[in-house]
Amino acid sequence: MSSAPIIEAHGICKAYAGQVVLSALSLQLQAGEVLGLLGVNGAGKSTTLGILSGVINPTSGVLKIMGQNPCQRPKVVQRLLGYLPEQLPLHPELTVDEYLWYCARLRGVPSNRCLVAVKDAKHLCGLSSEGKRLSRNLSKGFQQRLGIAQAIVHQPKLIILDEPSSGLDPEQAHSMRELISSLGGHCSVILSTHVLADVQATCSRVAILAKGRLVYDEPLGNQGLHRDSSQLIVQLKKTVTSSDLMRAIPELESVHMHADGWLLKFRSSEVSVDKIARCAYENQWGLGAIYPPAQTLEKTFLSVISQDNLVVHQKSESV
Repeated sequence: MSSAPIIEAHGICKAYAGQVVLSALSLQLQAGEVLGLLGVNGAGKSTTLGILSGVINPTSGVLKIMGQNPCQRPKVVQRLLGYLPEQLPLHPELTVDEYLWYCARLRGVPSNRCLVAVKDAKHLCGLSSEGKRLSRNLSKGFQQRLGIAQAIVHQPKLIILDEPSSGLDPEQAHSMRELISSLGGHCSVILSTHVLADVQATCSRVAILAKGRLVYDEPLGNQGLHRDSSQLIVQLKKTVTSSDLMRAIPELESVHMHADGWLLKFRSSEVSVDKIARCAYENQWGLGAIYPPAQTLEKTFLSVISQDNLVVHQKSESV
């Protein structure tokens, strides 16, 4: 029998002064999943993270974090999870060891376990040799690592990371991605970021928020579910020209050479693969393969956001 989800959220709404900023959010997170939370500014990501971490109470809906209700037992829930906010919660006057010990005690780690907890967190975050350094003297990349170390020092089952690679150079960002990936082997992770490469490199699932609503929630690699059905890549064994294709297939809008063959763009999405295959057979082109072009995470994100904007725009026009 499968274990209970780490997060169970059903119909979560949040309103401030009558203005809805989060609407009917339903989300589950299983043990070991690394979820990338995406959305443009104002989409509701910060509100969502605040609710999931027990800092903000929802206006309505049902939420359980590891079986606990954060509205009823916020202190308990906050000790069960680790949280790295966008603004690092560092104490510049403390050394790395002092700061992590302080955070461990805040999270309820017994004093006789703090030494081991601090040592383990430093090891996992690549800070083993930095214990005696003041946190203010660390580089930006190591400060971010220290921020993650404070989030995991009590060995939580859930870690929430808000823009962990913000302000890092490419090398530091690469190291941060490796660290986040390693965390997935120990606990569940929610990664909120604007950097799609971070999600692509670390996450097993992607959720996209737009205007306070969850508009996309799929395992990473399922972007094909949102492919543009008006485009196909066709591999032909016989040498043909773009003019040959345009003449033979009147439904075509344009034809371009692609790394894998011909990229065919149609005026509508109603042209069937069977029709293109039949056309290739009748013209003796020798059909090698035919398939939709791969959809990148960036294309999926932009497509979902633009579709959501269109729906909202159409609704506003009909009012």
